[in-house]
Amino acid sequence: MVAITGETIVAHSDPNQDLLEIKRVIELYFDGTHYSDGDKMAEAFVENCQIIGKTMRAERDNWIADVRKRTSPDSQGAPYDYRILSLEIDDGIAVARLAVPINGMMFTDVATLLKYDTGWRIATKVFFRKN
Repeated sequence: MVAITGETIVAHSDPNQDLLEIKRVIELYFDGTHYSDGDKMAEAFVENCQIIGKTMRAERDNWIADVRKRTSPDSQGAPYDYRILSLEIDDGIAVARLAVPINGMMFTDVATLLKYDTGWRIATKVFFRKN
């Protein structure tokens, strides 16, 4: 069972506008990652989202607190090399596969996005470290 609090899911909208909005949300996530910017992360992820890895599970606010504490890739001179590998949109749901380099490691993320009355937001993020 999934409980969405304070948000209404919306479907049947303009696909071109949806694509632009989804890319904007993903860019917020990429920027938040690269600059350790928790505010951008909070804007990209719905409040009750789950972040899941092979050996960890976190809720948004705890995960964002950890992001704020870590040394940003930008401050270490890392290139901004985040990529959308694939994106599938079906009405009010989207699935994005992302390449996310963080401090010398490469992650593959699968983000599920939902369209709420307030716009698109990342509802879940599952990730795996490639190297």
